[in-house]
Amino acid sequence: MGDITQSLLIRFRRKKRVKALFDSGAQTSFIREDIAKHIGAVSLDKVYYTLPDGSRAKGKLTNFFVQIQNKYSSINAIITPHIKEQLIIGSDFMQDNNLILDLAKEKYRFPKTAPKVRKVYKLR
Repeated sequence: MGDITQSLLIRFRRKKRVKALFDSGAQTSFIREDIAKHIGAVSLDKVYYTLPDGSRAKGKLTNFFVQIQNKYSSINAIITPHIKEQLIIGSDFMQDNNLILDLAKEKYRFPKTAPKVRKVYKLR
C-alpha cells in the first residue's frame, strides 16, 4: 500500500484546485465537505462507511470531475467532514481508470500502453 499527494483540478458547477491524496489503501474516494460545497457538488445518496478507528459514520455520495493528464474523468466520492485531506482518491477510481502509483517518483501515471480510461469527458 502507498500514497501520493498531488495537486489536481476538480469541477462540478465551479472549478477548484485541490491537494489530492492518492491512497491505494482506501477502497473508496472521499471529498471533504467544505470542498464539495465550494464546487457545488450535489448529494446523490446517503451511505455509511467505516472510520479508521472502526466506528461507522454517515456520509453522502456525490459525483464530479477530476482532471488527470488534460482529461476530465468522472469520480464517485463520499462527502465527509472526517478527513483532513481535501480529496482522497481511492483504489476504486485507480482500478477503474487503470492508474498506477509510482511511489519511487511520488507520481501517478497511466501504463505505457494506451490507458483504458472509462467515463472520460473533454470539457470546454
